[in-house]
Amino acid sequence: MLCLDGNCHWVNNPENNRRADNKLNQLRLAKSLGLSVPETIVSNDPKAIRDFAHQLAPRQVIYKTLCSPFVKETKKTYASVYTTPIELTAEILQATKPVPCLIQEYVDKAYELRITVIGEQVFAVRIFSQDYPSTSVDWRRDQHKIQLRQELIELDSSLRHFCVEIVKRLDLIFGAIDIIITLEDQPVFLEINPNGQWAWIEYTLGAPISDALIDELTREES
Repeated sequence: MLCLDGNCHWVNNPENNRRADNKLNQLRLAKSLGLSVPETIVSNDPKAIRDFAHQLAPRQVIYKTLCSPFVKETKKTYASVYTTPIELTAEILQATKPVPCLIQEYVDKAYELRITVIGEQVFAVRIFSQDYPSTSVDWRRDQHKIQLRQELIELDSSLRHFCVEIVKRLDLIFGAIDIIITLEDQPVFLEINPNGQWAWIEYTLGAPISDALIDELTREES
């Protein structure tokens, strides 16, 4: 059996991935670094969830998972829990009792950003999620049916700094960040995926992400 000692250069260290995957900690950290985040509650108390939604009215609320959204993936089938607008009916509120649910305000968006950070290298993609009704809330929905418009962009210096910094603060080297750009042209942080997908960005848009990963994996420690 091959054992890896503590001096291995991980991208990323699995234990750091586990800690960084906490969505609530991500939101707190993003806010502390100066970026807006959606109003959020995690609860299995129907009254607390109902009161939260009433305070946000007339803004809509959405449900999203606290951990990985993937339910099933094989060569022939793919299933996931997508970010979903909900009406807090009595039946839905009753369904929140067994386990804590993440309920969040829905933020109207002009478009979305997927930002891949590897060390100090940053690759940002603008995703035109509002082109189709089915992708307007969660751009991943129908991704195997719809080819969304996407383009590589350069971030402004403050947003670029934020992305590099949040990855560092989470003790990561690689992270995939999801950010909304509102109708008022303001960024709103959603989450960071410590092991987020990136090959589709290189394949469709030509971003040299694999080269950046190779550079990181083969660099000599100072």
